[in-house]
Amino acid sequence: MESDAEGQLHVRMRDVGTGQIADFPPLYPMMHRIEDIERTWRELSAAGEHSQAAPFTYRVTSDVCFTLSLDLGDQWVMVSREMLSSIGLDMNAARQGAIVLLYDASRRMVISEAGITSVPSEGLIKLGASPQPDALPGVFRIDFPEDPDLTASFMLNAGDWLREGILNGTPVFSAGTRDVLYVCGSGDRRAVEHLRRLTGKHYFAGLDDPEEHGQPLSLQLFTFDGHRIHQFDPSP
Repeated sequence: MESDAEGQLHVRMRDVGTGQIADFPPLYPMMHRIEDIERTWRELSAAGEHSQAAPFTYRVTSDVCFTLSLDLGDQWVMVSREMLSSIGLDMNAARQGAIVLLYDASRRMVISEAGITSVPSEGLIKLGASPQPDALPGVFRIDFPEDPDLTASFMLNAGDWLREGILNGTPVFSAGTRDVLYVCGSGDRRAVEHLRRLTGKHYFAGLDDPEEHGQPLSLQLFTFDGHRIHQFDPSP
């Protein structure tokens, strides 16, 4: 890895056979509903495609998974083992590189709380922003204007950008669609209930019009234990 003059990371990969070094492709973890991925598998199977051509997935919870997806500029393509092999990557190397690129992207996301906006990479707070209609103290909204489809994926590397002590309790995430992510502390009951309402609002809006509101993801709330994402259980 190396950084350019603007601090953006560049990941390189080496061909173990030839020793040649090339740039790592723009590969990122992309969140999906498992039912959507299962539909894709069925369609590929019906078309006679073999298993190596199916998108490789990592299950996150009972209803959500992520794929490794290639950014082609105007569209995202879920990669398969077959596709990775053609560019000289195995699944482990691809996943590790994709997480590094996600970390780099997370330094450019925008975090808002009740009209106060911060940019993690710059460590600055900008006052005077217009409050969002969903604003509530203790509820933080994460946006990634560069590519909204990646927004929910930032749950996967929450340990890189969540500042210790900023939340009341463990983190609780809402991702009704891929395009927006909220987080609050588990000890703030009012904020958690607000997240539940926001989750339903965004999820059903995504079902009605995914082009306008983003792909629907989950009606569940999630938490992060420092190592992995799992479904949030409010019971003691």
